[in-house]
Amino acid sequence: PMLGLLNPRSFMARADRSGLLPKLDFWVFERSCRQLNAWSMAGRVNDSFTMSINLAPAQLSNPGLRDHIARVIERYDIDPGMIQIEITEHSLVTDDVRVTKALGELKEQGLRLAIDDFGTLHANLDRVRNVPADALKIDMSFVTNIVDNANDRAIVTAVLNLGSALDLKTVAEGIESTDQAAVLTELGCGFGQGFLYGNPRSPDATAHLLAYGLVGEH
Repeated sequence: PMLGLLNPRSFMARADRSGLLPKLDFWVFERSCRQLNAWSMAGRVNDSFTMSINLAPAQLSNPGLRDHIARVIERYDIDPGMIQIEITEHSLVTDDVRVTKALGELKEQGLRLAIDDFGTLHANLDRVRNVPADALKIDMSFVTNIVDNANDRAIVTAVLNLGSALDLKTVAEGIESTDQAAVLTELGCGFGQGFLYGNPRSPDATAHLLAYGLVGEH
């Protein structure tokens, strides 16, 4: 690439407007599965490992989604349960039967589902209840000031209670400090992600961490 490494925020909106997002999503899914296969063949991961892959809301209306995922999973001999598809809360704001059907088909294929950026768009709770999700991911906007902001703590507590009631794993995003992690732990959040735990790494660097058991749930 002529511009070097780019942050997704710098090109995702343009990719969406230009109609390239479906192709980009499919490319990312295939590359991720290929990498997961490589790590599996090298003995770096087993079937308890989960790789999360984001999927744009528009893809849920793509009639070719199910077949594409099935082909890639078969090509790289991937256990579907090792893949977690992350959809944003925005995907659930409208009551679209195509979205509901697509989510059901993903679950039928054996993949895990997570609702990402939860709490930002006030998705209908009835929709959330009926989505066959495995996890809720609390948007980082509620984590950034959680140490000093009582309202953010109240919202996070509410999401944790919702996740518990629906038997969903709840993950806090954007954790950057030990103080944030401590507050989240005190509130009952058992899972988190963010720069406190590590920065994005190349496949080779990640493989090194996997070899020493430094990646995963601890």
